[in-house]
Amino acid sequence: MTSQIPFRYPSILFLGDSLTKNIWQTQAGYSVGAAISNVFSGKFQIIERGFHGYNTANARFIANDVIPPTGSNDIKLLVLWFGANDAILPTAPQSQYIPIDKYKQNLNALIKSPNFQGHLTRGAKVIIVSPPPFNEHQGGTAGRLAKETRKYVEAAGQVAKDGGYEFLDLWSDFMKFAGWEEGDPLLGDINVASSKKLDSLLASGDGVHLTAAGYRRFYDRFRNITCGPLAEQICNAQNIFPDWQAAPRYESSGQRNADVFIPRKQRRRREPSN
Repeated sequence: MTSQIPFRYPSILFLGDSLTKNIWQTQAGYSVGAAISNVFSGKFQIIERGFHGYNTANARFIANDVIPPTGSNDIKLLVLWFGANDAILPTAPQSQYIPIDKYKQNLNALIKSPNFQGHLTRGAKVIIVSPPPFNEHQGGTAGRLAKETRKYVEAAGQVAKDGGYEFLDLWSDFMKFAGWEEGDPLLGDINVASSKKLDSLLASGDGVHLTAAGYRRFYDRFRNITCGPLAEQICNAQNIFPDWQAAPRYESSGQRNADVFIPRKQRRRREPSN
């Protein structure tokens, strides 16, 4: 006999550039991907689709290849994290630059891609994550500028607001941590004194990728959303299977020793077979 598992396994999908790709990296003994997987173990599988150097136009082209359709998966949350590469200057060598209007258009297109539409109609939620600040003291000014990155942060926030999606404003969180306030000279600008606190969150080699401390702050903001406005769907979701004390067992006779556990009543389920 088989257990009655959900017809489609519930998942959280992270789709983004190398900031997403790096969630599984271990830095200073910390991996944010492992931390998220651990806290949601038994409730969701974590799917990471991060692509080094990709912008929203690259992602839009492959969206239906990397977003599982409803027939094979049940995505409960899409975490969309692009903008760091879209914000690269158009004059930079091998630039991934995408104009802001096109960036916003692409974010909306990713959310409305055919494969994800099926999940949306089933109640899937969306978190749009802003790019982090860019630190010119660490990454130079040849390819990116702090002030340009901020424009894409604001654009991402507008897409989230217009669409009714959650917005994880990592840029503002990092800047606030560094002591910056609106109206102050922009931290990260090469003409403004460097900030040790901001330095601690961004990779010293490029000023855009995150350190372990940066990913810890991302994790905290992610948990604030998934256990705040999305608590009912994500943080408080039932385990797919029961704890071992209540778990039914397979008996050699083919008979069940307990009623089959039926998780999440709203889901379709496979019929048990002998």
